[in-house]
Amino acid sequence: ATGSGRTVQDVNNLLKQFTDMRKVMKMMQSGGGKRGMMNMMRGMR
Repeated sequence: ATGSGRTVQDVNNLLKQFTDMRKVMKMMQSGGGKRGMMNMMRGMR
């Protein structure tokens, strides 16, 4: 974060978004369906 011109919070937010999306993609690949997707969305709040 220091050399990129971004704050630590910006980098942390980006990493959180990345890990959340990776979880969603895994859920979709494993056939979690809508029910699994809704549970995932509730957990992201």
